[in-house]
Amino acid sequence: MNQFETEAIPCPLCEKDQYRLFAEENGFRAVKCDFCGLIYVNPRPVDELITEAVKKQGCIARLMAAKAWWCGACLPT
Repeated sequence: MNQFETEAIPCPLCEKDQYRLFAEENGFRAVKCDFCGLIYVNPRPVDELITEAVKKQGCIARLMAAKAWWCGACLPT
């Protein structure tokens, strides 16, 4: 189980809120949108935690990449 705050989100691509479990690993769930097929992490860490973790590394490019990844930057299958 995750030890930090998470938030449930609709599909970042089509904004629908219907999905099914795709995979689970290390306490995270990847879901697949029933409408567009996008696979994304849901629930995901809250935005502030993503920002805080990457800022500690001192790289804005990593921050942008991390936010894109957590927002579901996977291509539909």
